[in-house]
This record gives sequence, C-alpha cells and structure tokens, in this order.
Amino acid sequence: MMGRQVNFWLSDKDQIELQSIVLSKGSFAVINTQLKAPAILLKEKFERVHLEHKVERFHIVPKALSEEIVWEHNPYNGTYDPDLSRSSVIQYNPCRIEGSSIFQGRFYFQARYVDDLGQLVEKHAMFTKIGDALLRLVRKNLNHLHSGFYAGNEALKLKDAGFQFRP
Repeated sequence: MMGRQVNFWLSDKDQIELQSIVLSKGSFAVINTQLKAPAILLKEKFERVHLEHKVERFHIVPKALSEEIVWEHNPYNGTYDPDLSRSSVIQYNPCRIEGSSIFQGRFYFQARYVDDLGQLVEKHAMFTKIGDALLRLVRKNLNHLHSGFYAGNEALKLKDAGFQFRP
C-alpha cells in the first residue's frame, strides 16, 4: 500500500556492484530478515545468514532512523522482521539465477501507511527523501528497459546469450 519501488534483473556481478554503490553512500545499514530476536543487528554489507533459503531478503535502514523500527513476530517460526509498513526501512529482494532464468529483484519502501484507527500516517520526511534518493541511485546505475523495469549490464549480456528475465 502506498509504496515506491524499482524492479530489476541483475546477474550476481551486477548485484555485488549495485550493493556496493548503495552502501558506499554511508547512510545505510543492513538488517537480515527472520531474526531470532527483535534486536537491531546492523551490518555494513549484505550477507546471507539463512543458506538453506534460495533467496534471502534484506532490509536497509537509514542509520539516523534505526531506532524507529517496529518489529513483527512470526509465531510459526519464532522469528522477527521489521514491519515494512510502520518502519523506516527499505526492503531489498535480490535477484536469483536458476538455470537460464534470472528472477526479478527489487527495492521497495512505503512512504505512508494506514494506522489501526484508519488514519493515514506519513513516515518521517527524512526517510522518504532518503528512500527516493536510493531509488534514483539504483535507476541511474542500471539500464532502463520498459515501464519502470531495469537491468544490469551483465544481466543484459546473459539475456543476449539466451537467459530469460522472469518475474
């Protein structure tokens, strides 16, 4: 609801480069998903901690707003994730490659949400400004394809070699 995003297809090399560009700005820290405790374990890089999963999502948070995270508990596996609606976090879903298919990734955040009383709540203006700047940075460093979709240089080479871009 009321989110902003950029969708893309990236090779492994493209993802490493894009992650480096994003984190080089110095204003973000990384939070892995499915934490065993509702604690901020900020990291300076994207690293998988659940190797049994095909894809691991991440959240990035502006360091200045890291204390404003609202946690959601998943009672089925006893883990915690940042509440994407109510927290000042940006979700990052990396691409994955299976066989000759590259599956779509994205950066996504919500600038506002509807609270429990049905009122529209605007998130911190600094967060929205930082989130929009991140999406612009991602778009600037990728190739525009169509209708808001982007691809990395290496992913385009793989596509030319017969790989398929998948949603």
